[in-house]
Amino acid sequence: MRFAGSEDPLVTGNGNGNKVNMRIEILENLLKYAGDGSSAKVNSLRQSIRRNKSDVADDAHRSLDLLRLVFQAEMTAEIRQIIDRYLRTTFAPAFENLRRNGNDVTEREISNLCVSILDGVKESYTEPKKAVTMLPVEVLKPAPAPEINVIKDKSCKVYESDDNESDCSLISHNSTANPYRSNFPADPTQRPKKRGRPRKVDVDTGRSGTPLMNGSDPVSLHEASKWDPNRLGLLSKFILGSKVNKLLTMGHRGFIFVKYPRIFRYVGDEEDKSWLYERNISTRMSGKVFFMELHDVIELAQRENAPQHIQSELARHAFQVHEKIIVKMKMAMRPLHEQLMHRVPQYERNEPMNAMNNLNNITNMNNFNQYNNPFLIQN
Repeated sequence: MRFAGSEDPLVTGNGNGNKVNMRIEILENLLKYAGDGSSAKVNSLRQSIRRNKSDVADDAHRSLDLLRLVFQAEMTAEIRQIIDRYLRTTFAPAFENLRRNGNDVTEREISNLCVSILDGVKESYTEPKKAVTMLPVEVLKPAPAPEINVIKDKSCKVYESDDNESDCSLISHNSTANPYRSNFPADPTQRPKKRGRPRKVDVDTGRSGTPLMNGSDPVSLHEASKWDPNRLGLLSKFILGSKVNKLLTMGHRGFIFVKYPRIFRYVGDEEDKSWLYERNISTRMSGKVFFMELHDVIELAQRENAPQHIQSELARHAFQVHEKIIVKMKMAMRPLHEQLMHRVPQYERNEPMNAMNNLNNITNMNNFNQYNNPFLIQN
């Protein structure tokens, strides 16, 4: 088929699978012979060409997919017939055997079986995944860092890391002391060290008020006796550390344990916090909850020159706990009490023994005089 005056032969087809579709070439030839005007006919032909070109498959994937859509219904019917034949011949005895053994074979399970069959066919057409090539260890191992001669300076302070306080590097150098500072360790197998505040090892209280008693300063026998487990009983009264901090206006939370690091407090666990919450003693279920002994708190309030009504308010918020909490308190107090007793000076430890010995001597002397004085009338 040719148009009058056309020299090039017409090529059938436009790549969409339909070799008889000549629509675009017919429209382009009509536009060619209509001239280069701006009439309604020319504009209509241009719009028709643009609209038809937008529907044309311009690559192999789209062209083949369009052809597949044409024959998809026929191919689906043939594939279904093949699967149904295998269900009747191969899987039907298995269905009967399962039903005979008390297992139900539902339509859903049969449909899942058919999907699995199609997935198995799909795998045979899928390209296998390429294995990931593993690089040798020699390639992955970083090269050792070059040795750097660090200029020693007395102004440079070396601090050990405090993992709870700082996340910086180990040594703090100024620019003149170490101009070739490197972020990589000399040994690539070692973790880069940290710097920051000096490690707090000689302290009696940890972060958020946790009792540690790791200090080395001597303590008085009175302070050590606060941690004696034998001083607690079922009649002992306690008050929450947050309430004490609020009533005594000690500043931010936990400051009371910074100012008085060796005062007795027990850190409650989750069970203890639930017990307090159920009895409306505390409204917090997260964070740390501290139990403080009432007599220690009253003594602390007097040391802080708190007025009498504040001391009465502290006593009003006191409460008693059950035996299980007392047992846990004593277990937590015992090792801390032993640590504190080792820090009590020897002369203070001897004073109670001397007082007890003097009392025993006086008692024995009185008994001796009573039975050996001839002027005493014995009954």
